[in-house]
Amino acid sequence: MQILICANAPPHLALLDRRRWSPAWDRRRPDHHTRMHAPRPRDKEQSKGIVYCKAKETQETVDRRSGGKDEPRDMEEMVNTIRVMLRTMGDGEISASAYDTAWVALVKNHNGSDSPQFPSTIDWISHNQLPDGSWGDDLCFLVHDRLLNTLACVIALMEWKVHGDKREKGLSFIRENIWRLAQEEEAWMPVGFEITFPSLLEIAKDLALDIPYDDPALHKIYAQRELKLKKIPREILHSLPTSLLLSIEGLRGLDWKRLLKLQLSDGSFLSSPAATAYVLMQTGDKKCLEFLDGIVSKFHGGGK
Repeated sequence: MQILICANAPPHLALLDRRRWSPAWDRRRPDHHTRMHAPRPRDKEQSKGIVYCKAKETQETVDRRSGGKDEPRDMEEMVNTIRVMLRTMGDGEISASAYDTAWVALVKNHNGSDSPQFPSTIDWISHNQLPDGSWGDDLCFLVHDRLLNTLACVIALMEWKVHGDKREKGLSFIRENIWRLAQEEEAWMPVGFEITFPSLLEIAKDLALDIPYDDPALHKIYAQRELKLKKIPREILHSLPTSLLLSIEGLRGLDWKRLLKLQLSDGSFLSSPAATAYVLMQTGDKKCLEFLDGIVSKFHGGGK
């Protein structure tokens, strides 16, 4: 059973879940990153040469969680069932987010020293690189997801000039696999990828990282970014919590005074650690810092 819509998701979930939550107004695409798996998938299929994972749940598990009743037929019963399943899952079945952890790792120490505010995030990145040099879900090879996670982690390590061997291994993975972006189906593209990945490439270029920035596979992504930015005018972006707020770390030239009015009561921006970390870096907002302090402490830098 796949859960595509989550009711009352706990605010820290976006930190742990690499499949980033999509708000209700942007759930039309059957996106891999809007799904929550229970339990974590272990079976794989082949699609256009790219291995991906299916979310499955046995009928026995569904029956156990729903009290043995038939699968709900109307919306009210479905929402109630999802709430029960969320409560019974706990945090342990949500995978760690290398992408969000990398953005939090970029936050500089607020005491003025040239060091990371959250050094445990650097440790997490160092300890969670996969054998092929990438970062991401070791059970699923999704090219868009792996490249997004890997580039973010390489940038974080480069920013603090640590773990040069791991940086080079990550860069090798990016160079060897960036062409695959043109091969993978768009349905598996993370929410906001067309906004966040080009932004990471710009940061990487400023850091003089050796990446094929003009690879043909990137041309379509650049075009998708321009198209999406035209769909949501800046005035609306600063006034309403649109889907772009989930990818705010990929945007430039923003009016931070106005955007801070869209901050949630817990100090986050749509519960996204990456977006919240970016806002903190731009504004120094104390509520953003408190939110990140809380989740980094709870999840030991990025994962359990």
